[in-house]
Amino acid sequence: MTEDDIIRLLKEGKVVAIPTDTVFGLVAIPDEKNIKKIYELKKRSSEKPLGMFLPLFNSLKDYITFDNLLLRPLLKFWPGALTLVLPVKDSVYPFIQKNGKIGFRVPDSELLLKILEKTGPLVQTSANISGENVPTTSFEVRKIFGDKVEIVDGVAGNVASTVLEYTDGKYYVVRKGAISPVRIKKEAGVDIKMKSVNIIFMCTGNSERSPMAEAMGREIFKGLNVNIRSRGIMFGGTPYSRIAQHTVEKLGYPPIEGISREISEEDLKWADIVLVMERRHIEYIKEEFPEFSDKVFLFGDDDIPDPVGLGEKTHELVARIIENTLKYRWLDFVKSLLI
Repeated sequence: MTEDDIIRLLKEGKVVAIPTDTVFGLVAIPDEKNIKKIYELKKRSSEKPLGMFLPLFNSLKDYITFDNLLLRPLLKFWPGALTLVLPVKDSVYPFIQKNGKIGFRVPDSELLLKILEKTGPLVQTSANISGENVPTTSFEVRKIFGDKVEIVDGVAGNVASTVLEYTDGKYYVVRKGAISPVRIKKEAGVDIKMKSVNIIFMCTGNSERSPMAEAMGREIFKGLNVNIRSRGIMFGGTPYSRIAQHTVEKLGYPPIEGISREISEEDLKWADIVLVMERRHIEYIKEEFPEFSDKVFLFGDDDIPDPVGLGEKTHELVARIIENTLKYRWLDFVKSLLI
């Protein structure tokens, strides 16, 4: 199916399933008839919102109710996998609005951007039955919808966009997706708010530094909606170091027992932020799990020295560095993320 074919079908009022930079999506010209079709196709409650694809970010100024310059720090992520749910004027696609807002995205797809240049904004949503798995291939879409929609052959990405909702100068995380909210906060400098934060501390063997960070972090972040794991880059299965446990106990923290574990894809999907003890651990994630590399940050200002095989004094020095880094580098940052 050519670009011109897709544009023709859209202008004829058809719903088109098309691969995007995130997942396979359904798109249509935004009118009430097409909105109804999409809800029926997806078996989705009309209370749940649909989104809009935009050809260019500067068109937002005609839609939103606040100064679009306030969005400028976030526009570095467009085109890309970031959806912004923004308050809009009453006259802007009223049949799409939910609570006076619409979710907008500029997709990072050459084909879609060319189409959008000629059609203008398109209503969009994932190409699945509501509540079921989202497809990434045209073959899967055909199994779901058959000939009920026009399908563009291809393969999409496999991670949905991150969704942020703007309210009174803050951006609330509605959905964690392809772009880490922590990365957005660090790079754009905007006020991101989340209900909870999932943290992984990572070192080489997950026997000393990261378990110490986990043990101290559980106490330092106590009372906050923070979930913590520790992992390593090596094969796991060995018990946490006794000297590491004794060291955190000496500093006044309850030690944790367990066995070392190697970082996994499941861990990285779960995590909001991965704090690594050495720069080489960042490179490891970039090489082995590149799609999650934007979640990974160096724990300290520099590498945290590895105390494996060294004595109690070295372990206590390293533990003090970890404790101070948790208290004075990460505690306020994590608090700033939480609602």
